Amino acid sequence: MAPDSASTYDFAIRSINDRSVELRGKTIVIKFGGELVDDAKLIASLAQDVLALSEIGVRLVLCHGGGPQISKELARSGVEPKFHRGQRITDEFTLLTTCRILRGEINAKIVSLINRAAPIAVGLSGVDGGLFEVDRADPALGWVGEVRSVRTGVVNALCDAGYIPVVASISAGHDAQLFNINADFAASALAGALQADQLMLFTNVEGLYRSFPDKASIIKSISASELSSLLPSLESGMVPKVQAALRALESGASKVRILDGRDPHAVVNSLSHDGAKGTIIERG
Repeated sequence: MAPDSASTYDFAIRSINDRSVELRGKTIVIKFGGELVDDAKLIASLAQDVLALSEIGVRLVLCHGGGPQISKELARSGVEPKFHRGQRITDEFTLLTTCRILRGEINAKIVSLINRAAPIAVGLSGVDGGLFEVDRADPALGWVGEVRSVRTGVVNALCDAGYIPVVASISAGHDAQLFNINADFAASALAGALQADQLMLFTNVEGLYRSFPDKASIIKSISASELSSLLPSLESGMVPKVQAALRALESGASKVRILDGRDPHAVVNSLSHDGAKGTIIERG
């Protein structure tokens, strides 16, 4: 059967419910990008997954980007998106556009979709509650921030009360200057500060490859130390995610899983008993 069939999903949910005692109280940070938000089927399946996990007491935090939507909006305004070493160059106009798209449109869309089923999602950015304090990452990138510290109070308070924080990857420096943040790095910093049991990083492939695109080379499990040595040989598009994974483990997260975000119900499927999905990265 196809992995998104109703019967497969029902089996995964039964497996999750069977493990409810084990999973209750665990903290899982899930990072996904704008590609998923624009796919009605995928974002709806993610909403189903997080609601199912919330019902058994899993502490969930969602963190999102919105690269495609930002680029589309800039193009509509006649601005050509520019990148430096894989990161968006963020001038003043791009920053204002980024803040509006991430916080005002994408974040609101995700929150409203989850709340359609149950009123438990709360939209945030890194500014709210001083969640992320950032420094300028690289002058060549413009107003792009590197997370310096994480104040987890607002997120923990929401999780403790049974809510799901949904975090847009923008924040401010000590002088209140707004910054765009790479969403993988924002989720990584958040997972480390929360001492998360797991950070899930969505991507558009089935996991890490030793030799992309040979599917036989997909890595099912790897230690952080081995992955560090493998980093120079990885496909370039995966490097920021791997760097984010390693940062999360170094700063306190227990495990990172790189998942194919194109797989409906990727979260629940990866946690079910037969859920050998993606690549698991653990300390060591």
